[in-house]
Amino acid sequence: MKHAAIAPVRAAMMAAAQRASALMVRTPQITCKPKCSACCKRYVPITLAEALVLIDFLKKHERWDRVAASAEAQRDASMTVRPVAWFKMGLACPILNQDGMCDAYPVRPVACSAHFAVSPPEACGPLSTSFNQFEPCEFAEVHVEFAKAFDTVVSASSSLRIRAPVSAALLMGDKLSITPGPDFDSVITTLMKEFKK
Repeated sequence: MKHAAIAPVRAAMMAAAQRASALMVRTPQITCKPKCSACCKRYVPITLAEALVLIDFLKKHERWDRVAASAEAQRDASMTVRPVAWFKMGLACPILNQDGMCDAYPVRPVACSAHFAVSPPEACGPLSTSFNQFEPCEFAEVHVEFAKAFDTVVSASSSLRIRAPVSAALLMGDKLSITPGPDFDSVITTLMKEFKK
């Protein structure tokens, strides 16, 4: 199922990632490096619109089957486990691959693209004894610009604004993409009931 908002949401996600990368380069105290994936084990809710963008990218690059299997394995936890417990359990984002890299990096959600740390890397992990030293760096302006772009293409009452943890959002989004019928909002309502069982 395609929705008119998906292409502009994709563009907004990519613009947010580029803006965040430019800010990161100008912020030398950021300690994040490639394959540093501790934050990819955090509980990250995304909108259904972002999930549809991710699914489209993953399917085009033949990475969806692996991601879908990982998301399905986390299905129950994604709807019942609280954020702090999720992090302590070390549950990795289903899009994170075995090499510690994001399989949808060019279209990663703004919650990911604008999140960095300025604390020592050893403070980032879920089992770190330096947990109190963890200091995130969020680029608020990236979130603001993304929200403005998102608001111009996704109406305030749209079901595409529904937020769920990455695993659940991906599974719901995939059902949307294979479910026939023109009534987008009623399909989402049905899916939400299914995921709350």
